[in-house]
Amino acid sequence: MGINMSFSSETKTELCELPLGETCCVTAEFYGMLLFCREFGERRIHVVTENEAVAKRFRDLCRSLFSIAPKIAQEKGRGLGKFNVSISGDDAERIFSFFGHDGTQVSTRVNYDIVLPQCCRRSFLRGAYLTGGSVTDPNSGYHLEIATSLFNLSNDAADVMASLGLSPKHAKRGGKNIVYFKSSEEIEDFLNNIGATSSAFRLMEVKVMKDVRNRANRLSNCDSFNISRSINAGVEQAEQIRRTLDKKGKAHFPQELRELVLLRVENPEASLRELGEMLEKPLSKSGVSHKLRRIMEYTE
Repeated sequence: MGINMSFSSETKTELCELPLGETCCVTAEFYGMLLFCREFGERRIHVVTENEAVAKRFRDLCRSLFSIAPKIAQEKGRGLGKFNVSISGDDAERIFSFFGHDGTQVSTRVNYDIVLPQCCRRSFLRGAYLTGGSVTDPNSGYHLEIATSLFNLSNDAADVMASLGLSPKHAKRGGKNIVYFKSSEEIEDFLNNIGATSSAFRLMEVKVMKDVRNRANRLSNCDSFNISRSINAGVEQAEQIRRTLDKKGKAHFPQELRELVLLRVENPEASLRELGEMLEKPLSKSGVSHKLRRIMEYTE
C-alpha cells in the first residue's frame, strides 16, 4: 500500500484484494456497493470513488454476476481525479430488478433475502463500506461511518450491523444519514467483520502505542510534579531555617544538626539524597529526612 494513502483508502484497498468467494457473498457485496453508491436506479447506476481499487472491484463483481464489465473513467483535474463507473439502460434495469427493486419505490430498502446468511451480511457491509464508508486515521482519532441520503436505508444498514453484534450510532449531517462508530474497539470489530483484518490490527497497534505514550506522559508529569513539590519544600525549609538563624544564631541548633542546617540554607533546591551525600559523614535519604524534621522543630 502506498505510503501516501490515507488509512481509509488503505483499508478499502485491502478489502478489494480479498478473493471474490462464494456466489451468495459476491452477490451480497455487490448489493452493498450498489445501495451506497452515488446512484442506484432503474435506468442508471453510477459509482464515484477516489480509490481505483474500489472501481475495479465493482467492475469485477458486476462481470462475475452479470457478465457486464462497465468501463472505468478517471476525471481530469489536479492530482489524482475521481474514478467513475456507470451502467445505464437495459443493463442497469436488469441489475436493479435482479435485486428485487422496481421504479415505483419511494425509498430504497435492503432486500433482506440477499443478506440472510451471516457470511453474506459481512459481505454486504463490506460493499456498503467500499462505496459509502470512510474511517479516520487512528493516529488522529477514532471514527468510522457509512453514509447515505436515504433514511430508511441507513436504518436497515444499522440493523444488519446489529445482527452481527455491532452497535452503531446514528446521526444526520449535511443531508446525509450516518451510521458510525466512535470507539477503537467497535471499529476493530467492524473491520474484522468485513475482512479488513490487517487494518484492524494496525488500528490496535496505534491504540496500544497511544496508550503507552499517554501512560509515559502521565508518569513524567507525575515525576515532574513530585520534583517540583520537593524543590518547593526545600526552599521553604531553607527560608524558615534562615529566619531562625538570623534571630537566634547557629548555637540555637544542637551540634549534631548544625552541619545539615547550613547545607540546607546553602542548597535550598537539593534533594534529600543530594544533601545526604554532601555531609562529611554521608547519610541515607531517610536519615536526612529524620534530621530535617528535628531541625524544623527548632524553627517553630
